[in-house]
Amino acid sequence: MNNLNPFKKGFILLLILLTTISTLSAQDDSKKELKERWEKLSESEKQELRKRHDQWKSMSDADKEVLKERFKAFKKLPAEKKQKIRESFKKFKSLTPEKQNKIKERLRTFKKLDPKVRENRIQKIRERRKERSSNRMNRSENRERRQRRTR
Repeated sequence: MNNLNPFKKGFILLLILLTTISTLSAQDDSKKELKERWEKLSESEKQELRKRHDQWKSMSDADKEVLKERFKAFKKLPAEKKQKIRESFKKFKSLTPEKQNKIKERLRTFKKLDPKVRENRIQKIRERRKERSSNRMNRSENRERRQRRTR
């Protein structure tokens, strides 16, 4: 796993952590409840969990700690932020491998930038998004005005 790029490794490890911790290490559930949950899983789900659990067990303690910290940070996020992350990841995974690789390469390039340059680019992106949002709202308002005039 150490030879994967950091972006892919982070997402893979986060998914492993999320499913492993929430499914196999559910501290509040009794053994009976865990067994019942396990028995309700399909055979393919069980196989996937076994695979993820094996990946978790094969990770170094340092990698596990990093993932635990990321998971804790993720759990502290507001529900809408968590949902947005899940949707973004789902959207990313639905892309072709070529598009995924292009995004990963752009991210690697972005991470290599000087922090000030990176922050400047992030600020410009935020400004463009805000401007686009404002433009959409203006178009919508204009459309409503036109509709009211034609009534």
